[in-house]
Amino acid sequence: MKLKPTILPAKVLQDGTHRIRIAMSHRGTTRYFQTRFIVPSKSNVIGGQVIGIPNASYINQQLLKQMQEIYQAFDKLEDTDYMTCSQLLTMIEETIKGSKPITLHEAFDLYRQNKLRSTSESTIRILDTAITAIEPFFPEDYALKRLDAMKLFELRDYLAKTKKLNSTTQLMYLGYLRGAVAFAVRHKKVQYDVMPFRDFDMPKNNVRHVGLTIEQLRVIRDKEFEGRYKTQMSFSRDLFMLSFYLCGMNLVDIMRLDLTKPTIRFLRQKTMNYRPDEQSTEFTIQPEARVLIDKLIVKGQIQYKHKGRTYCSLARTLNRHLKHVAEQCGIESRLIYYSARKTFAQLANELMIKESVIEFCIGDSTSTGNKTIGNYIHVNRRMADAAIRKVFDAVASTKSMDELVEESGL
Repeated sequence: MKLKPTILPAKVLQDGTHRIRIAMSHRGTTRYFQTRFIVPSKSNVIGGQVIGIPNASYINQQLLKQMQEIYQAFDKLEDTDYMTCSQLLTMIEETIKGSKPITLHEAFDLYRQNKLRSTSESTIRILDTAITAIEPFFPEDYALKRLDAMKLFELRDYLAKTKKLNSTTQLMYLGYLRGAVAFAVRHKKVQYDVMPFRDFDMPKNNVRHVGLTIEQLRVIRDKEFEGRYKTQMSFSRDLFMLSFYLCGMNLVDIMRLDLTKPTIRFLRQKTMNYRPDEQSTEFTIQPEARVLIDKLIVKGQIQYKHKGRTYCSLARTLNRHLKHVAEQCGIESRLIYYSARKTFAQLANELMIKESVIEFCIGDSTSTGNKTIGNYIHVNRRMADAAIRKVFDAVASTKSMDELVEESGL
């Protein structure tokens, strides 16, 4: 095999310049490796040397370096005598690519490709936003191997001061970067003596105070809306209350699950790809939920203006009109669809329902976590139904939470 920098006069670029290629001769045939260098004229490459331009010496050094990489890759291959020139070129390019350290940008690409197979569209959109925010901080060829805690602290400052992101968003975005690093390590794309995130302090998560009191929930439930958006507000309120009566079920799960049966057993779409089926949430659909299901869902479709409405467009509609719901109900705190989930969990907690049962009802984690007691007990549908009924009966009454707690002797 012989190598020599050259240009191909027939491959002139649109502006009249020429790209330098490295010619490889093998078994009487010649093929070409691309380089990143361009010269003004074919006369600038003579006898394999670049001449007549100010940076000729630098280009010649870089071309020599690239040829050394090609020779090193060639030495690693076996049975090269039996390969055609095209086959040899392909094998050398693959060997060079495999020996180069993975860049941070390549790691993000691999992580995203893996996520595409098992993650919702909304999560992929957030991941894309995170990548878009993080990647400009790093050079295009930044090797993932170089990432360490000091660089992460600089990145955190960049996200806070330059991108103006709050700590919760920083935490989310850096969490995706940590996921990409872990994925690359797991698949042996990179190795560290000390993992980058080991000595790094992740931003603190701002707890979203979007839960409602029992009195506020009752006002929303019973409100007769007025004005221009009364139809949209009524629909948004009903779907919000349906989420509450399904233990804070996310909209994406309401849209994908079969709610026609008396009971429901499911894993949340958000976590279903890394939780075993035995950690499914299961409960009986209560009468309050059934009324709203019959009203809102026909043949598996949520009925609102346009059939086949997508999750994203429906979510935008909900959160836009829930603001109007809050205004007409006199609620000053922020009201979003997530508030239904937060409210169910908070009311259950105030009614002294066990944390493990609440977690089971909302499908947020295993019923017992990593505690030793988890080896001995299991939360089941009967326990969930009793807890759910206790919360819904409290909401259906006219008593304050203090009165309900005192009445229960808790």
